Amino acid sequence: MEDGAARRDLPDEAAHETVRERRWGRVTLVFVLFLMVPITPLRLLLPVENMLLLLVPAFAVCTVVGWMRGGRLGLMLLWVAVAVSVILPVMASGVDRIAMLATGWSLFVAAAFGVSALVQSSETPRLFLPRAVGAIAVTLVLGASVVVAVPDGVPRLSQAVTGEFARRATETIENWHASQGSPEMKDFIAANPEWMTIMQDGERQLPILARRGGQLFPAMLALETLLALALAWALYHRLARVRIGPPLLRVRAFRFNDQWVWGFIAGLLLVLLPGFAPLRLLGYDLLLFFGALYAARGFGVLLWILAPRKIVMILLTLFAAFFWYFVGPLALGLGVGDTWLDWRNRAGKKS
Repeated sequence: MEDGAARRDLPDEAAHETVRERRWGRVTLVFVLFLMVPITPLRLLLPVENMLLLLVPAFAVCTVVGWMRGGRLGLMLLWVAVAVSVILPVMASGVDRIAMLATGWSLFVAAAFGVSALVQSSETPRLFLPRAVGAIAVTLVLGASVVVAVPDGVPRLSQAVTGEFARRATETIENWHASQGSPEMKDFIAANPEWMTIMQDGERQLPILARRGGQLFPAMLALETLLALALAWALYHRLARVRIGPPLLRVRAFRFNDQWVWGFIAGLLLVLLPGFAPLRLLGYDLLLFFGALYAARGFGVLLWILAPRKIVMILLTLFAAFFWYFVGPLALGLGVGDTWLDWRNRAGKKS
């Protein structure tokens, strides 16, 4: 990802990003992990289980924008056809209400993102992050307006979301029990009895995880969509010849407009001040969304400070994944602090 308000005096990161865009290693890894989410407990947190519903329409829109700028017609027609083949079965079934809502959401977000990609200035081209967040924000406002305008729209949506996450929790627990009943797992537990306690504790956490996913539905949907748009953007610029915007920068160069800190502060105020108790859930959503962005920014600062090589980078990423409760607050503090301290630019100017 890259800076939504790129500064020209940043350390010389952006100058080499076009070359890096031809590499497939990291993008392929992210793509595989993205598709593996439905078979992990993370499905209890993410609103859209079928990740292709978010990824394919976004990629198809990128090819449409590229074709309008002189790109290949065949690539555009191919991916529009793929998008139709992914969306039509969901819309035709009409059974899964959440899947149909996710399909409508992905189409509106992709359309808004495509429009933002078409509207740009040759002097100051808009980077990916403000385009993507703007498309998500517009779609959220439109979706919320429709839900409020429809009679009983809010309680019906809330009921559908709660029911969907409860269903996923039940399915996950059933699969959990089925895996424990296999001969291999029985032998493993017999040899390591302490694992039974760990697995029972994990099972008790699953309904709580599903309930949190339902409560933080808007923020999780926005973050999941942002990741899908970023992946579509990266894949498009590796498959197509025509650029539709600046490349994604490395994580260590990730930053965005400093004014976004007010979204994080607004979330804090809504959560902490008693007078805003009715809006506390909105505060948690704001904290989650902007907190995730600032944690990513802080992780970029951390990588810039450590400047790890490839092996150390892999180990650091694994450490952050397994010990997120330590690395997460540290990265969040670094990210929010970077709004005022601006370590990377300050060091660049001194050198």
